[in-house]
Amino acid sequence: MASKGLVNGLHITNLNVEMPGICEDCVYSKQTNRPYDKKVEPETKLLEQVHLDLWGPAQVESVGGAKYALVFTDGASSFHKEYFLSEKSSDATIQAVKEFKAEAETQTGKKIKCFRMDMGKEFLTSTLAAFCKEHRIWIEMPAPYAHSGIIPAERWFNKRQDISHLRPIGSDAYTKIPKEVNPSKLDTVSIKYVLIGYYGRDTYKLLNKATGEVVKSRNVVFEEGIGHHTQVS
Repeated sequence: MASKGLVNGLHITNLNVEMPGICEDCVYSKQTNRPYDKKVEPETKLLEQVHLDLWGPAQVESVGGAKYALVFTDGASSFHKEYFLSEKSSDATIQAVKEFKAEAETQTGKKIKCFRMDMGKEFLTSTLAAFCKEHRIWIEMPAPYAHSGIIPAERWFNKRQDISHLRPIGSDAYTKIPKEVNPSKLDTVSIKYVLIGYYGRDTYKLLNKATGEVVKSRNVVFEEGIGHHTQVS
């Protein structure tokens, strides 16, 4: 594939030559967040991707007893619709999703292709997953603590694929600890995992072999050579 130029981002190295690796101690102390792509493909079709965001609780209830607002935003038109909820629950969320789908598809004559949402418990339900599967709606969730702008899904057709993000399954991977859970500047800023899968193109599925914990992260540095530690004299 590399020699024929079928994909972008595939680089072949000589397997008989030891590649210099990264300094593990430097990663633990200095790892930073991976920057977002500079070039973003704009969403151009109505309901191609709809972004969901749950806000609340409000300090004061509405007259109808609502304390939360579930906001739907169409990525192509920036049109948004709010549904006010009395509680932060999966039942209230799925009801709002059903109402928005019916109204949006009736008004536009289009079908919703993708819902993009965070990993809130109100979204991580089998009921919502089953509803989206029934209606052929793709669910997309960014990595936790990814605060920068929302990145639209890659176009599927008429584009040579870029596979520069791919790494061999089982590769050592260092993921940055979010500052929200690691505020001390004196602690290490990274944890070592191994790669076990992918969540889309920009997020990795990682396993901590010591604890069995599985996480998803986009801020990852991979060991692609012979790693080393700082030598203390």
